[in-house]
Amino acid sequence: MGKPEVVRAKEQELQNWSNFDVYKEVQDSGQSALSTRWVVTEKPLPGGQKVVKARLVVRGFEEEEKVQSDSPTASKSTLRIVMAIAASEEWQCEVIDIKAAFLQGRKIDRDVYLIPPAEVREEGMIWKLNKAAYGLDDASRNWYFSVKEELIKLGCKESELDKALFRWYNNGKLEGIFVMHVDDFLFAGTEAFNRNVIVAVANKYKVGKRQIDNFRYVGLDVSQDERSIRVNQNEYGAEIEEITVNSSRKSDKSSPLNKQEMTILRATAGQLNWMATQTRPDLSYDALELNMSRHHPTVEQLLRANKAIRQAKRVQVDTCFPQLGPFNEWKMNVFCDASWGNLPDGVSSAQGHVIFITGQ
Repeated sequence: MGKPEVVRAKEQELQNWSNFDVYKEVQDSGQSALSTRWVVTEKPLPGGQKVVKARLVVRGFEEEEKVQSDSPTASKSTLRIVMAIAASEEWQCEVIDIKAAFLQGRKIDRDVYLIPPAEVREEGMIWKLNKAAYGLDDASRNWYFSVKEELIKLGCKESELDKALFRWYNNGKLEGIFVMHVDDFLFAGTEAFNRNVIVAVANKYKVGKRQIDNFRYVGLDVSQDERSIRVNQNEYGAEIEEITVNSSRKSDKSSPLNKQEMTILRATAGQLNWMATQTRPDLSYDALELNMSRHHPTVEQLLRANKAIRQAKRVQVDTCFPQLGPFNEWKMNVFCDASWGNLPDGVSSAQGHVIFITGQ
């Protein structure tokens, strides 16, 4: 039977499939049916506790029909503009996450059959999907269009520049902004926006956590007061561990890395690049240099990675979005620079730019 907490998690997932009308049971008459598997994880909770989660996942790679699978998510620039507008309009940013999001999507327009999991399988019966469950190539895309249709119905307008951004106007004035990153929603606006849009969305879908003022969104720690919105990754940076390099390796900086060291270096370079592109532009060159050295890395790159890690830990950085006044009066100030042939291969060049938004 398995551990009791795993059994309970699986029962909850199966109940979600039933509650959201994800499938219907049909006679097995030789249809081509996809298999499924359980993915069981432990989700950390505040206070050090953990909760077991179980997800029934379709082996979508077995599906012969190829379907469109792309799905918009908000860009970094969009999130920054949204927070700048929210701060200037004195709107509170909020986030909500949707429970079992893909199971709440719209109906699919093709026939997909599943072999039910062993826990509920009945001889001679299989499942026909009503919705794009986890594991299907177009599950995320189907969920996106479900939310988009609901927002459009509520009077929101989709951005032409970022399909994951929606705006709500009241008498011709912008009064609400809504961003979606799969099942995580960030929004801000007036009381009218919350009353006419957010309440309806919360009633339409089964909502998990709803947070305001201080929260984490797509890996960014966000805090807000009456004067500004601040974003940082200080906690994330503090958790990056330096790479262990023994003294004998340090003495030969030109020594090539072994497979284990290369794997660790790639992971570390990815972590630093994530910070550099989100909240820590001071790490940009270090991240670029490490990524440029991935093909023939040496101990020198391990030492440089550790130096960048110490920088990430030592300096606490907040990106601040202050009140800038009416956004139709904002201006952009762009600064850029470049160097010729300054990267580790001796040939490639680096350039960088920074964009400031200024107001009153």
